[in-house]
Amino acid sequence: MNIIDQRLLDYAPASKSALARVRALVHDVASQTPKCGQVVEALKWNQISFLTQKPKSGTTIRIDQNGSRSISLYVHCTTNLVDQVRELYGDTFDLVGTREIVLPNHLEPVEAELRHVIALALTYHQNKRAKL
Repeated sequence: MNIIDQRLLDYAPASKSALARVRALVHDVASQTPKCGQVVEALKWNQISFLTQKPKSGTTIRIDQNGSRSISLYVHCTTNLVDQVRELYGDTFDLVGTREIVLPNHLEPVEAELRHVIALALTYHQNKRAKL
């Protein structure tokens, strides 16, 4: 059992299920996204994290229970990703500050939007370089 699977055991069943679904989505989106680097899993700040390598195409995505009954997806606060999500999906997701995207308890109705958000994060640096 790897460190991520061990960390998932710490969560209540509902959170564990939702986090596992987001984890699967990250890997699925990465496999279908051109120019996305290889995704590596890690624990950062005791949160399940996904980093792109070879190439470093994206910013780190972290997922965790957010203190309430729901889960959140976190991105680096110096990116403009939350602003992009606010512009694209402000009516779909609750957004907190510059790094947190609160996910609904049921992911199925927002899966297409969540996949797009994940793709934006996984290609953030690649897209930023393309605009220069």
